[in-house]
Amino acid sequence: MKKRHLIAFPAAALIAGSTLNAQSVNPDLNQAASKVDLSGSYVELNRVDGDIQLLTEYLQLIVEVARKNGEDIPENFDIAKLMTATGLDSLKATAMSNTKQGDIWLNQAYLQTDGSGIFSIVGETNKQYTAPTMCPAGTDLALQLTLDLRKAPEIARKVAESVGKKDTLESQITMELPDLGLSIEDSLKKSHTVLNLAIDLDPTKTIALGENKMPRPNLVARADGLVWLWDKFGDELIQSQGMPLKKTEKDGVITYAVPEDMAPALQGYAPLLVVDKNKDQIWVASSADFLAKSQTSGQQLADDPAFKAAWAGMPATGNSMAYISKELVNQLETLYKTAEKEGLLNDEDFQKAKPLIDRLIQDLTKPKTGYVFAFGNDGSGIHLANKTAFPSKYGRYLQSAMPIIEKFQKEKCEKDKDSHEE
Repeated sequence: MKKRHLIAFPAAALIAGSTLNAQSVNPDLNQAASKVDLSGSYVELNRVDGDIQLLTEYLQLIVEVARKNGEDIPENFDIAKLMTATGLDSLKATAMSNTKQGDIWLNQAYLQTDGSGIFSIVGETNKQYTAPTMCPAGTDLALQLTLDLRKAPEIARKVAESVGKKDTLESQITMELPDLGLSIEDSLKKSHTVLNLAIDLDPTKTIALGENKMPRPNLVARADGLVWLWDKFGDELIQSQGMPLKKTEKDGVITYAVPEDMAPALQGYAPLLVVDKNKDQIWVASSADFLAKSQTSGQQLADDPAFKAAWAGMPATGNSMAYISKELVNQLETLYKTAEKEGLLNDEDFQKAKPLIDRLIQDLTKPKTGYVFAFGNDGSGIHLANKTAFPSKYGRYLQSAMPIIEKFQKEKCEKDKDSHEE
């Protein structure tokens, strides 16, 4: 038997048996079960702590077999410590549900874990979302992304120790980065940021998109917690742009603006960048007017009826979220039909798949509301939720169909190769 088979067989057995199966709710599953909709058309519950333990034991045996067969694996490579370092051994249960709400699906998933290891990157315990109160009413794309790397050095050390690379990592992570004046470890400990983005399509104005036109997008973005990094690289970054930006500073707020006479060359845009050292915020906007809409207490996305309708049934708090308006989804259909009308989709292979693409566009634009997504740490686990045109269970069906699709693609490639050789 070949060496690789000694490892492949037990690994394949573990993967084959890892599918989550629906089971009756018991006390150990109550926490995860309470975070999804048990009345949904699809419900999946699984207690996995025992599975993680078994997986750990098998993986350690696989490592030992690989080492005996000549693989260069340190003697102190410890799978159990690796599972603890990554936080995977804290995973106790999972849950999933799909619920039809009119013409859209509410999909939820929950990972019951203590938030250690890689799960800490999600951020601290759920808070009120910041994007809906920053983005102006009518925003077509809203995004909030939380990234917390403050525990990364601790995680990295534990991972390095588990795989026998502790000394190697220590020399690297404590190395000072000349430009920052900080070590990699110290810079990571300062890396906790929340990124917010708003894009609003203005139907009263258009911009050129190749030979076509589309509603002009207004944009504003805000990064919280990165002013310390701006202090290190900001001036250098501005100088490298090669643009004559006008700089003003007042009461701890620095503004860089493009001269107004450059607006015609930028399709009417007059972008600016604002660094607010008092609030530890960095703003980028397509215009001063749109920036003002995001900084004032006027009508915001949180007050928008379209957003409220889309968000109904979603978590009230979290770490990250996204919203795609119905208007933006419809733009997908408009662009598709325009490209088709102008003959941009006449490729032979595309025409063969056109009925499938037509159906996909039809289904994606069917819901009367926009799409929403949420991701958060509630202190007991990680909660994921979204409302889209399809239930998440369809991913299982697609996964099952992939070998067939790949087989057809392979046969087509071989057929095309043979035809070229002839």
